[in-house]
Amino acid sequence: MFFPPRKSIRSVGRSGADADAVLCGVAEHNQGIRLRIMQAQTRGNEGPIQGPFIITDSGNNRHSSVLESLLNQVTDASQVVALLRQKHPNCVNVVNANSLVLDTEPPIPRDGG
Repeated sequence: MFFPPRKSIRSVGRSGADADAVLCGVAEHNQGIRLRIMQAQTRGNEGPIQGPFIITDSGNNRHSSVLESLLNQVTDASQVVALLRQKHPNCVNVVNANSLVLDTEPPIPRDGG
C-alpha cells in the first residue's frame, strides 16, 4: 500500500518565534487555540512555551471550555497545565512548542487599533 509523504509541520519548537508573535495549535488536543507570546521562543525547545503569554482564542478542542477561564489575561504554561490537569490528570500541555505554529494571519495590535 502506498502512503503519500507526510508534510512536515514547522512547529515553534523547530523554528523558534519572536516576542509578540501569535501562535496557533495544530494538534488534536489544542486545535484552534491562539496565543500571543510575550517572550521570544528559542529554536529547539519542544516543551512548554517559555514566559508569559495571553490566550486569545480557546479553540475547538476537548480543553476549550477549561481554557475559556484564561482568555485575554496574562498566564504561563505551568498555570495552563495545572488548570487542565484538574479535569484531565494525564493531559499533555496544550501550549507545548512542538504542537504550536506561527499564525499566518496579520498580528492584532495590542492597543486594539
